[in-house]
Amino acid sequence: MTDGKPTLTKVTINSIDITNYLMSWQKTDTEGSDNIRSISIVVNRGIEDIITLDSSSLILKEVVVTRGDVTSTDYIIFKGVLKDFTLVGNSLVMFNCMDKLYLTTKNLITYSFDKDIDTEAGVISEILKTLINDWTNLTADATSVQDSGTINILDKWICKAETVYDKCKKLSEILSWLFYYNPEDDRVHFEPKGFTNNSTVVQNTVNIVEAPKWKIDESLLYNKIRVDGAMQEASTIETGRIGTTGGYTTTSITLLQKPLTTRVLCAAANPPTTEKVFGIQNSTSSYDYYVDSENKKVYWSATFTPGASDYVIVEYTYMKPTPIIYSDIDSITSYGEKYIAKIKDELKDVADAELFAKQYVADHKNPILSTEIKVINIKDMDVGQSIRVIDSTNNIDALFKIAKIDMEYPYKFDKIFVTSDILEEADYDVMISRRVKQLEIKDRNDFETLIEVKDFYDNIIAEDRYLQFDHSYVGGLTLIFDHPTMGILDTGIMYDVSDTGFVFGSDVYGIISINTLGDGQIQTFTEGIYQSDSKYVELFYDNDFKSSTTGTWNTTDGQLELANTQLAISKSFALDVNNTIDIKYSTVGFNITGTALDKLTFYIGEYNNSIITYTEITTTGTTTNRTGNLNLTNTNKFGINWKVVATDTSTITKLIITYT
Repeated sequence: MTDGKPTLTKVTINSIDITNYLMSWQKTDTEGSDNIRSISIVVNRGIEDIITLDSSSLILKEVVVTRGDVTSTDYIIFKGVLKDFTLVGNSLVMFNCMDKLYLTTKNLITYSFDKDIDTEAGVISEILKTLINDWTNLTADATSVQDSGTINILDKWICKAETVYDKCKKLSEILSWLFYYNPEDDRVHFEPKGFTNNSTVVQNTVNIVEAPKWKIDESLLYNKIRVDGAMQEASTIETGRIGTTGGYTTTSITLLQKPLTTRVLCAAANPPTTEKVFGIQNSTSSYDYYVDSENKKVYWSATFTPGASDYVIVEYTYMKPTPIIYSDIDSITSYGEKYIAKIKDELKDVADAELFAKQYVADHKNPILSTEIKVINIKDMDVGQSIRVIDSTNNIDALFKIAKIDMEYPYKFDKIFVTSDILEEADYDVMISRRVKQLEIKDRNDFETLIEVKDFYDNIIAEDRYLQFDHSYVGGLTLIFDHPTMGILDTGIMYDVSDTGFVFGSDVYGIISINTLGDGQIQTFTEGIYQSDSKYVELFYDNDFKSSTTGTWNTTDGQLELANTQLAISKSFALDVNNTIDIKYSTVGFNITGTALDKLTFYIGEYNNSIITYTEITTTGTTTNRTGNLNLTNTNKFGINWKVVATDTSTITKLIITYT
């Protein structure tokens, strides 16, 4: 905040300066409203001289509003996108703009954070940073996100096709923290409510335009509270005689409380000493009684009926309501006793109820102070934050929470509404802790499979490339068990006489031939190669069809690099050896992409199972793309390939050969 009045302003839409057409702008931020801030901008229709008023030219285009007392761009008031606009008659246009946080409503996330797996380790502030940094184009870092600590952590945090905004807002609601975008540092902020900006002081005679009118309100002053809802386990004993005491019959016993655990004694003598057996209806095979806790009943089983005048003792435990009463003596002395009762059924634990009572009284033990302050030049404050207000006239020097901020152009002054920093009940530590526990229970039991599909089209080439058929056969005299000829040992049978039988492992009768089982081996050859759609495409990212080269077949950069006199020869890229037609391939077409292609001579080779006959192919085109065609006349069913020879430095990045 400075002493000067920021009467200068500048507004740009999609980097186009529209300030000359500006009539007014207004920005109002209110605590409790949406985290996304907005600004309304009004311009005259002369703006059509520089901007086309249609959706493609305006919607979601960046909007920046700055102001200052020295220059019009001293600091940034707003940075976001244009959401919608209204044509007002023939003279005005109203732009409705949302800050950059609005963009997080357009990003969906499907992911499961696990404190034992992910680096965030369940820390809420770290999860929010990851949501912003990894799933949006915005930034959240240690300078803008306060550490939420390791007391309230999430075992699991599941996002199922939800917007980043909704999940970040939920995290802020769990802790009752502030979550907003700051245009000045271009970052998403996450901080406790009442977070103090120490550089901001609002003070009369310095930056307050006129004396504030303070409202002192005691309507919410309470210095004593009773909290109902907490429960403690207690034990009790109830006694009676069947047929005499009300609720004691040969069918059941009626209790005063809902029992948790029970012990029943029943006999004709008084006091009874015979303990009866507890069971579960339709589950336990043999028992004397079962319990209906909800209806406060002990029922005798079908196999046991007490005497019509037996005595009964029931010892049991139950949850006993335990109200908590807390008061502040100093406040009672100053303002008298102000008593309030709260029913908090969600606070079953006595310790939690005590914490709630103490925090409530601490927040409400004094009257609430509030006022609207007209100040000069707001630039480093946000709703929900705390600021120091010094009003020496009214002897006030304290921290107050900002509930509302108004800024506008043409500039007169800025307005802030401040109030005593009273937390909402949902913001109490005990309530925050409870919300975290509830989420942990909910997400721990969520086993729905999360599937996220991502495109990797920039990194992967997928294609129907080629099909290759290989044939393997046995050569020589290799032994093949169960083969009619290659499986015979000795002279047609496993052994020829009883004393010279073949014995595996024997150094005498286990020898086959002299050194090995046979003098041949398994051999493999290719019978056919068939390119998809009879089109061979070489991108040089592998060596599948590389035969030899004196240049560089560069699979890293995906290109063939040749200098003067260097050449490259491919393997056969098409063959069909079992075809009955010797001239299997009759035509080929070339399409080459690269550099200095006019310095290259191209050939097609035809293999007749003995030699390769090369024929030059004439190409036409530019230095970066050339094409050509050739009719084939030689035997070539055993394969066709290509060869290229350079007369100067050249590269080929793509080679396409079609054939029929």
